[in-house]
Amino acid sequence: MNNKNIKNIFPLTCPYCGNKEFFYQKVRYSGEWDFEVNNQGDCDVTCNNLDMYQDATYKLKSVYYFCEECHKKVAKIPIDKRY
Repeated sequence: MNNKNIKNIFPLTCPYCGNKEFFYQKVRYSGEWDFEVNNQGDCDVTCNNLDMYQDATYKLKSVYYFCEECHKKVAKIPIDKRY
C-alpha cells in the first residue's frame, strides 16, 4: 500500500465539539461467568470478579471511533486497532 494514502488520525479530536480527551468504540461481547457476591448478596471490595471478561468473545459493532462528549462519529478505526 502506498504510505501517502494513509492518514494519521491520532491524536483523536472531535470535529463537532472539540473534545480531545476520551473516545469509545462500539463493541458487542458475550460470555458466561459466576459473579461472586458476599453473604448479603452484594458485590463489595471483598468480592473477586477481576476475571469476569477473560473468556468473553468480542466483536466490533462499528468501525468508527465515537466522541464520548457528543457521541458522533470521529474517525474510522485503523485495521490494526480493530479487535
